[in-house]
Amino acid sequence: IQIIEQHSMENNNNNAAVKNKRGLFLYLPFQAPHTPTQAVESDVNLNQHIRHVKRRKFAGMVTGVDRNIGRIVKTLKEANMWKDTIVWFLSDNGGISRYGGNNFPLRGGKHTQWEGGVRAISVVKWPGKIKPGTESIQLTSYIDVLPTIENIVGLTASKDIDGIAMNLPFVFDKEIAKTWGENITQAGHDEGIKKIVFNTSCYVAPDDNGLAAHDGRREIEKAMEESGMEYVVIRSMVFMDNLTRFWSKPSITNNDTFAYPCSPELKISWVCLEDVAKFMVASLSSSSLKADKIYVGGPEILLGNEVAERFSKTLGREIQFKSLEPQNFAGAMSKLVTGSEIYEDQSIYGGMAAFYSWYNQQSPSPLAVDMEPLYQALNIKPIYFEDWIKNHNWDKV
Repeated sequence: IQIIEQHSMENNNNNAAVKNKRGLFLYLPFQAPHTPTQAVESDVNLNQHIRHVKRRKFAGMVTGVDRNIGRIVKTLKEANMWKDTIVWFLSDNGGISRYGGNNFPLRGGKHTQWEGGVRAISVVKWPGKIKPGTESIQLTSYIDVLPTIENIVGLTASKDIDGIAMNLPFVFDKEIAKTWGENITQAGHDEGIKKIVFNTSCYVAPDDNGLAAHDGRREIEKAMEESGMEYVVIRSMVFMDNLTRFWSKPSITNNDTFAYPCSPELKISWVCLEDVAKFMVASLSSSSLKADKIYVGGPEILLGNEVAERFSKTLGREIQFKSLEPQNFAGAMSKLVTGSEIYEDQSIYGGMAAFYSWYNQQSPSPLAVDMEPLYQALNIKPIYFEDWIKNHNWDKV
């Protein structure tokens, strides 16, 4: 709201011709509705007609979003910007019934490939262009938003851009990953992009090993190699940030247990996402990295019980380590999202179980990497596990 008001004031104070007045692009990603399921009590109370407790709290979060979007609309109108503003509201995926989401009549939800997972609402307000009440069945995705807006205002995505940093979501289908890689690199090549930095978001084995997550990423790497552009592949180890997710954090906060699908003997170079971002930025700007694949981990190589020790020291209470069987871990994650422990091998849960099983079977550990030479070469100061823990909230959820 302050940004809108400031923008309006600056434009109103601009005595130059209208053509010199600046436009405004505002991106506002609401956290809600999302886990953790938290809503202002007054918003929950407005939904007392909903008998299901979790659904009522979920609706409370939606009420909060609705109220704040209303504040933005009100501000745009007061600033005389409403008639000249395109408002695009959209969701990235379906809800999770376990947490109060409801995708009826569509089947499935988030983390599934059924329509309840991938089909979501999108609402666009464009005065003078889109007639109110218009409905469209055009297939689209949030990745279409940027090029669509740029086309409307007469800009080009790749203008004055000579590098791309990309971080693709997990996919456990080799052919889909191959298509992604070919499409992205071809588009970059056609638009004159000079360099691509690709974060794999997981360890990638040197050779095909039958794991779709690894082999698919190698297909993306192959497309980059054949593109003729400079490239850097960042093969990340295991993220510290995984431990803040809904499948891991409650065990630490509520049960004083660090539970993870790694064997007691598996050594891991845990790395935080902030450090991965540092490597991506450094790789884009480094002239010495042109056709490189680098393994990126954290400053410490730790066993599971050593991770628990760092939590214990930082939180001031004893945290135990519990090694989970990858299949049980995947089943528990599936139950959290879908309500069932049963999962298909080709699902994200089956993929997670497969590559953690593979990690646990390797000797020496493929996830243990000495990062000191790379830290020095790229002048990166890493974040240690205890410092990362201190930067997050570990109250009960």
